[in-house]
Amino acid sequence: MTSAPFATLIHGPSVLNRPNDISVRFVYWLLAASCLVFCGCTSPRSSQEQAGQLTDANVLRVGVTPNMPPMIFKQSGQVTGLEAELARQLASSLGKTVRFVEMPWDEQIDALLAGRTDIIMSNLSITPSRSMRIDFSRPYLRSGQAALVRRSEAAALRLGLFSAKCRIGVQRATTGDYYVQADLSRAKRAYYATPTAGAEGLIDKRIDVFIHDAPVNWWLASENEAKGLTVIPALLTQEFLAWGVRKDSHGLLDAANRFLEQAGQNGQLQAAINRWIPRWN
Repeated sequence: MTSAPFATLIHGPSVLNRPNDISVRFVYWLLAASCLVFCGCTSPRSSQEQAGQLTDANVLRVGVTPNMPPMIFKQSGQVTGLEAELARQLASSLGKTVRFVEMPWDEQIDALLAGRTDIIMSNLSITPSRSMRIDFSRPYLRSGQAALVRRSEAAALRLGLFSAKCRIGVQRATTGDYYVQADLSRAKRAYYATPTAGAEGLIDKRIDVFIHDAPVNWWLASENEAKGLTVIPALLTQEFLAWGVRKDSHGLLDAANRFLEQAGQNGQLQAAINRWIPRWN
């Protein structure tokens, strides 16, 4: 069926010219006015509002997955940890306030690219594949994967980590997950939504090892010391943590790098690291 011309849709058919059709003409006039308002006044800003991407020049929107203590987590309902402290300091250096945007870990990069966040500050390791999609700030911490185990089995697991019988837990889409897929592919793999859930799986003996970033596993070992968890001290990988921004966010990337350089020089960065990861020297 052929659609009617736009002018016809606004003014209606010629029968509306009759004097006794004033009320009908009034309805069409309202429709026309509405059309002009919604079609003629839309701006790029309105499109961003509809997509949930409206930005505020005075706010730094930081993408976080707050389930990885001591790096980023929630305490008494507030986002806290090393990354949270650095995010507030970075925002202050920019003359902005920080807004933490919480989301699942595997949505972080997509949310950044869609414009829902300005920067990822959430225990993010630099990897070649991630560097294809986003830019990284200069690294602020050298880290790596570590194995959280039951203390009673630590000695045996140091020798048998590569055994096909070993049941290994990981958090999906993390560098720990990628390490196990590549280097421990013979082992049985189990996925956990959070590191805390992985530690619980270890305590309940559903898995034999939980692999995650070293600071996270050290925290979990401390939290569950009385339940028999410990960390095998040797790092399985070497990684560098940094912050992720869109490739067109040159100004923000430069500002983040300046902040890290200054914080490194005046001792501010090391002081924050020492507060949250006291064994990291």
